[in-house]
Amino acid sequence: MTLTINEPWADRVGPDGVAAYVRILADVTDSYDDAPVAQVEEDLHARLDAEGLRLTDLAYAHLAEKIVETRGVGLCIVDHHGTVLHGTLAEADPPNATDDPEHPDRPIFS
Repeated sequence: MTLTINEPWADRVGPDGVAAYVRILADVTDSYDDAPVAQVEEDLHARLDAEGLRLTDLAYAHLAEKIVETRGVGLCIVDHHGTVLHGTLAEADPPNATDDPEHPDRPIFS
């Protein structure tokens, strides 16, 4: 799973906030092998709030769901420039992976 840190948010929380966010997400991802989404969400909420990194309730829920859905895949966090802050970036999709094979100039989802 790859998460990209939003530039305006990163600017708002600063380098220390980004580092804390990355550390917490990595810790939570590594700590819950079979925990329910609600438990992961509760831990994210408590730990991020304790660092002053308050998110919306929807953001906590979304992060927890992604962590639970992608167990065992590995977490990669990148900044808005694509610099890897944690983990290993998965290989890019093959060229034209989203193209319509019958019409290469048109994406499948248009």
